[in-house]
Amino acid sequence: MLIILMVAMINVASNGCIEATRVKDENYHMLLKPKGTVKTIESEDGRDVIDCVDIYKQPAFYHPLINDLQVEPSSYPSGRKVDETLPEIIQDWRKNGECPDGTIPIRRTKKYDPHRHFPIGLHGRNFNSSLDPDIHDGHEVKTSTNNRCLLEWVANESNLEIIFFFVCHSLREGGSYHGSQARINIWNPQVEENEMSISQMWVASNTQLESVNTIEVGWIVLPERYGDHQTRFFVYWTSDGYQTTGCYDLDCPGFVQMSKKFGVGSPIAPVSIYAEESFEILVEIFQDVETKNWLLLVQDELIGYWPGNIFTTLANDADELHWGGEIFDSKRNGHHTTTQMGSGHFPNEGYKKSSYFHNIRMMDNLNYAWSEPANPQTYVTNPLCYDSQIAPNRQGNAGTYFQYGGPGNSAQCP
Repeated sequence: MLIILMVAMINVASNGCIEATRVKDENYHMLLKPKGTVKTIESEDGRDVIDCVDIYKQPAFYHPLINDLQVEPSSYPSGRKVDETLPEIIQDWRKNGECPDGTIPIRRTKKYDPHRHFPIGLHGRNFNSSLDPDIHDGHEVKTSTNNRCLLEWVANESNLEIIFFFVCHSLREGGSYHGSQARINIWNPQVEENEMSISQMWVASNTQLESVNTIEVGWIVLPERYGDHQTRFFVYWTSDGYQTTGCYDLDCPGFVQMSKKFGVGSPIAPVSIYAEESFEILVEIFQDVETKNWLLLVQDELIGYWPGNIFTTLANDADELHWGGEIFDSKRNGHHTTTQMGSGHFPNEGYKKSSYFHNIRMMDNLNYAWSEPANPQTYVTNPLCYDSQIAPNRQGNAGTYFQYGGPGNSAQCP
């Protein structure tokens, strides 16, 4: 339960999106109430406070390039069908109330620099165009190709472990991408202090330069940022290589929230249970053919979009699409972390035991429709700790499918 200990007046933040109200919770963390709040809801477990904010007063509209609201996509990808069997995601906070029409949910956050990234990981990478395709900071690298496209922008960061399943325009003449789709398996991996575990999709452009543009979406366990070990849905973006633009969730002007039902940065449940139950979400990111905005749908619900004009190269199209996981290893005790990726189990354990992405699809510049990935590749930094496996055959309606993850520290991963 939230206990209000102090209320005081403070200055409005420089970007104009913070109201002059400061509140302390029982852990003495400073919490910021967004301007335009018309209703406040506390999650059932008491860990999150959700402010229902006037949709036109959300942080995005403090961006100098964002002036209007796109209520609906101008069109949907050709042949797209709504899956009426998809269950609606009911986040914990909605058990205590709903945001009114004309408002959107914003998770109340701690006061901090929105451009600080937790931890370094890919969100603050060092670029290294000379990275050897078979060596990554002394770790064994398993890759299905000698292509340098992905490796041009892999972080030169010894604390990062990555698994990518990806497509890249350099593998196809004149290729470019306008959408990414997958069903993402949801888990709650063990994460050590000051570390993280992520399962996400990347839509990226200009990846061989320090001005890389990315959109990143998925689930994350990041205690340093969110204050607990829950699995949370997040969004992220940058237009200048993680230098001065971009942030998680709604922490800065950029992502435009549309849904009043689904809060970015909030816990997502249920999570899979090893050998018993498997849960997943359908995530779609695609570029509106007219506005060039990048729209985000989860379980067929329009969550929001990134305006095309906040980007440089992503304003036109994407060079690469990625699906996969990453963890950050602080190496605090002189050995590899026990932070888990995915389910915390290796991919060869199979369904309901290892984490997966399936129904992986892309949208290219040949037509405005979802299609199977062309020439997909894999990249693994340290297969003794975390590994990947492309499904040997397509099972039923699973489409393009791969499994990934691992436990971290073990006899084979000291």
